[in-house]
Amino acid sequence: DNQVDFLKAYEMLSEAQFLELMRMASEEGLMVTGHIPLSMDLFSAVEAGLNGMEHLRNFEMSIATNSQELLRERLSILENPDSLSGAELRSSLHAKQRMDAIKMIDSTLLSQATKLLAQNSVWQTPTLALYNNFATREFLTENQLAELKKLPTSLAEQWRMSMEPMRNMDINPNADIAVYNRWMKEMVRYLHANNVPFMAGTDTPIGYLIPGQSLHKELELLVESGFSNEHALRAATINPATFLGVEEETGQIKVGYNADLVLLKGNPLQNISFTQQIHAVIKNGTFWSVSELDSMLIR
Repeated sequence: DNQVDFLKAYEMLSEAQFLELMRMASEEGLMVTGHIPLSMDLFSAVEAGLNGMEHLRNFEMSIATNSQELLRERLSILENPDSLSGAELRSSLHAKQRMDAIKMIDSTLLSQATKLLAQNSVWQTPTLALYNNFATREFLTENQLAELKKLPTSLAEQWRMSMEPMRNMDINPNADIAVYNRWMKEMVRYLHANNVPFMAGTDTPIGYLIPGQSLHKELELLVESGFSNEHALRAATINPATFLGVEEETGQIKVGYNADLVLLKGNPLQNISFTQQIHAVIKNGTFWSVSELDSMLIR
């Protein structure tokens, strides 16, 4: 009744809550994407009907050699005897299990999980730009700081203030974040090579990721992770339209389709970074030149 397109499952759902969500979605003909609940594993979540996953969240815990032991430990901790907030509780579980899990990946479980994802067309939106930004602190470079002008003034100032201590201190990225970032790229490469479907997204504005600009970065990271330029472009156009069930009206340059276009100066099939060489944008039938778009940024 509220024109909902799909549902997103949060990782703090109990198994009973998740299964009820899946039942409701099936009844209403809605897709469900999101996180594998910490109370479950990938196999049970997908078999219950999960249609998509964001950030590969909790994937590693389901394919570790000791995955069943990890699940039992999570269920015990999720009883939450210390009455932690949901954010504190999930962060403690990530800290306790994530890095150990990626050191103990079971190749048989990885293969089984990958086949299940491919057979059930469980769409992946890995948000590589998010992990890359945390790992490299790229948001502190001068080029990225200049991009803050594309944000609403109040948000840009808020981000500048929170970044300032990091700019003035010699802070090295956490080594675990860098290791996890590399592992994410390896998993994306493996899953893509084994016919698991992908979409491009960044989870902006989390992690100082700027809307629009961060999507271009995501395409570059997908190519770094084994995608052809064409497959990266599909992940940002045709594939999301297919997931949302609107592939007959948008996602392609085709007669009768929505004609929102980004016109480029270079061919992104030759170099994926050419998606950033923008000549103009056509939105809702209006042509916007680069100079017109840039004029919106003048304060």
